[in-house]
Amino acid sequence: MVRVVLAVLAGLLRQRAHGYVSPYDVALVYAGLGDKQQALDWLQRAYGERSSLLVFALREPRLAPLRTEPRVKLVHSTHKRAIGVPLERHAFDLGALGIDAMNMHHTEWTAGLVSLFHRFDVRAFAWDTQEVRQIRAVLRMGIDAVYCDRPERMVAAVAAWEAEERSGDVPRFLAPLIAPSARSVASRRC
Repeated sequence: MVRVVLAVLAGLLRQRAHGYVSPYDVALVYAGLGDKQQALDWLQRAYGERSSLLVFALREPRLAPLRTEPRVKLVHSTHKRAIGVPLERHAFDLGALGIDAMNMHHTEWTAGLVSLFHRFDVRAFAWDTQEVRQIRAVLRMGIDAVYCDRPERMVAAVAAWEAEERSGDVPRFLAPLIAPSARSVASRRC
């Protein structure tokens, strides 16, 4: 049986040298052989080529053993309104399936929802955080990752937020809301 699979693999690699063979198909053969590293390398190539076959990866039983590999991260991305069950049930199901993260639009997250997904070991990702105020808002909620079309803005906002968290300083936008006596008490504690 292994000889037959190796012959199929050799044929796919020969065809790939002269024409197109999906790296996803090559990954399936390596996964069937139990070579996890080669299977992951070929899945990475499939991703790089934007292979449409990757949509089947979650349900493909031959790839199931790869999910335990540290290189594999599964992210469920949807709108909250598209989830057909109560959110606690959904968070539980994602955790039970081994899904690593839930990705929703930044306006759909609350600190409570972040905490709920964390309870089931599912990370919380927020997309479309284009403005500094949006990035800061989701970071205050405890979100684990943000997606932004302006990487330089995102990196600067996260770095500033982390520096403020470490120093205990009151962010500038909150300073007017805190009475001067409360600010001095807060600064003496630090």
